[in-house]
Amino acid sequence: MLVQNTLLQFMISGDFAVHLAGMRAEYKRRRAILLEAIRSRLSTWLTPLDSTCGLHISARVNAGYDIDSMCRVADEEGVGIYRGDTFSSVGRASNMLVFGFGGTPVQEITKGISLLAAGWQSQNRSIRVRS
Repeated sequence: MLVQNTLLQFMISGDFAVHLAGMRAEYKRRRAILLEAIRSRLSTWLTPLDSTCGLHISARVNAGYDIDSMCRVADEEGVGIYRGDTFSSVGRASNMLVFGFGGTPVQEITKGISLLAAGWQSQNRSIRVRS
């Protein structure tokens, strides 16, 4: 009951609305930074999908690149990205990567993108689809 009363007072006072407005602005900023970083630093390998909501950005792996190899390099670089098919029950996202930013500070977003760009560039041959 104490937690519920505390939350009620937080909402009645207007502090909750202020908190939400601040978080919306912060997530909007993180989304813009991540999207621009993907477009400017990772466009050789990925094409981000347009999206205006949520705390993730999905990006399609460009033709000629192997998603499994790209994920391996990301893991080696210590960058947490996810395969899109992890979130799809019908398998329509098998060539998608998902970037989360809700719990990631801006500095970590830019660092992660830099690590991906460097890792994928240095291993460009090994992340290509083998024919």
